[in-house]
Amino acid sequence: MNNQLIYVGGYASPEMEGIQLYNLDLTTGQLTYVKGVKGVENPSFLIVTKDLQRLYAVIEVAEYQGISGGGVVGFEISEEGRNLVSLNNQPTNGDHPCHLSLSTSEDTLFVANYSGGSVSAYQILKDGSLSEPSDFHQHQGSSVNLKRQEGPHAHMAHLTPDGRHLLVNDLGTDQLMVYQINPQGKLALLKDRCLTLPAGSGPRHLTFSNSNKSMYLINELGNTILVFPVGEDGLPEKEYVQKIDTLPSDFLDESTTADIHVHPSGKFLYGTNRGHDSFCSYRIIQDEKLELIGHVSTGGQSPRNFSIHPDGQWLVVAHQVSGNILSFAVDQQTGMLNQTDNQQLKLQPSCVQFGHQSN
Repeated sequence: MNNQLIYVGGYASPEMEGIQLYNLDLTTGQLTYVKGVKGVENPSFLIVTKDLQRLYAVIEVAEYQGISGGGVVGFEISEEGRNLVSLNNQPTNGDHPCHLSLSTSEDTLFVANYSGGSVSAYQILKDGSLSEPSDFHQHQGSSVNLKRQEGPHAHMAHLTPDGRHLLVNDLGTDQLMVYQINPQGKLALLKDRCLTLPAGSGPRHLTFSNSNKSMYLINELGNTILVFPVGEDGLPEKEYVQKIDTLPSDFLDESTTADIHVHPSGKFLYGTNRGHDSFCSYRIIQDEKLELIGHVSTGGQSPRNFSIHPDGQWLVVAHQVSGNILSFAVDQQTGMLNQTDNQQLKLQPSCVQFGHQSN
């Protein structure tokens, strides 16, 4: 199994190849274009089912099929990942959907609507197609950054590791909203478990340690990562135990964070800075706090989403502004990243997800 298929999504008109397939050579790190899929506008975030049989994508627009809000579309995957056939699409009832997640049993899809400041849920039918929205929750509020936090902006809908709750980062209100997932994908807001974050932080994405005992939350506007202990109920505690900067202390220009992931080994954590255009790399130390390893150029402008291969050897990152994707070899001992290939796309890529492996 020397080749790994990658699905790349981004900002594109329906006439363009909004979803593109690339091959990652797991020996050399070389990236090779395979094919593209047209007909989807701004599929800026993608998710693939565990069995690699379905792919879902947001349609990040403010108006979809004449209705205010964005959309979401499902695809059936065939021919060892190389063929995507559209199943159906649904409106999200909120502007500019930007993130997707699947329930543990993969029978419910959750969508975060950024400009709409809301979260939508869908039942996944037996053929993989999407039901009409089965639930919808509108956030309220604002925060101190008048330009970016004038209203709610849901940026991520992330399951807790036990699959019982949905955590929604709201950049606009500086809150982490906590929902209990009930049968048929119905969501119940747990107001007493929601987190209020430092004013102006702009929470964007989060991830959990391999032990599931810690949660790492990256703040887009504050350029920080917060470390929270996770309680016995699988939810983050109210108070963080560490706040660490994502930028070098001598960098004074404008920058915002984007994505965050723990290395499969559980030893390292990475985040992306847009403006400084770098990875911030950390060692996860004994108490699951973070220790800075250093910063490495991502090789493009505005690194958005990145994915780490399950074997931990490779990392692939998408640059929205410069329009390129790059592969990096990961040093398994030090966690340092070394660039291996750089491919320019006719697309503003914002998401990379792994698919099938082949010889």
